[in-house]
Amino acid sequence: MTVDLFDVMRTCRAMRRFEDRDVPDEVIAELLDLAIRAPSASNSQCWSFIVVRDRETMSELGVEIGKGTRWKSGLQESLLDEASRSGVMSAEDVARSRRSAKAFKDLAEQFSTVPVAICVCAEQDPSTKGAVSWGSVRMLFHEYGIGGLVRFLGAASRAKAQARWASVYPAVQNLLLAARGLGLGAVLTTPQLLGPPGRFERILGIPKGVDIAAIVPIGYPKGRFGPVRRLPAKMFRDRYGQD
Repeated sequence: MTVDLFDVMRTCRAMRRFEDRDVPDEVIAELLDLAIRAPSASNSQCWSFIVVRDRETMSELGVEIGKGTRWKSGLQESLLDEASRSGVMSAEDVARSRRSAKAFKDLAEQFSTVPVAICVCAEQDPSTKGAVSWGSVRMLFHEYGIGGLVRFLGAASRAKAQARWASVYPAVQNLLLAARGLGLGAVLTTPQLLGPPGRFERILGIPKGVDIAAIVPIGYPKGRFGPVRRLPAKMFRDRYGQD
């Protein structure tokens, strides 16, 4: 099947309802092959994928997703009520947000019926392990001075984490676009962030040092693709805030 790349990007909607239809192993293999064509920092390729089909495991994931979804839904409803009363959001935008929240709640309640879910994991990048060498410290001092060196070392862990996630999420986006190109529905979810850590890792047997970047439910969709609605791009010229 030949599809137009730009059309895929403009119609790659978040799909949360799926037909009761299996996704063949060869299709999953093609999705993953396209996902790993994404760029990563220093070509680290620090990703791994757990393909979940087992119904019992899907049910366990659904229970945990439901817990996080319930408290998030309550908070979101309060925020939307306030946004509606204050006029920060239009009635149309509030209604759209409520539809989206309901769709995710429905997904959580029916997660055990999702044909397949791909858990995208962030591995440790071997090139970033260990302490900064004295040679690199001397080079940093030479280039940036003592103040710059202190600031760099203070932010090193944050920079390391940012590079790690920046190396994995392009693969997630490739996965979503590949699914759309093959006529599959998918949605990027991060339910592991909605509650105490360790719950999803326990269910999926994920070892220490490996983190979940996203859980992507996939299946043949109920409903139609696109177009994707977005606000116009926020653009500045040369400096932030400059027209």
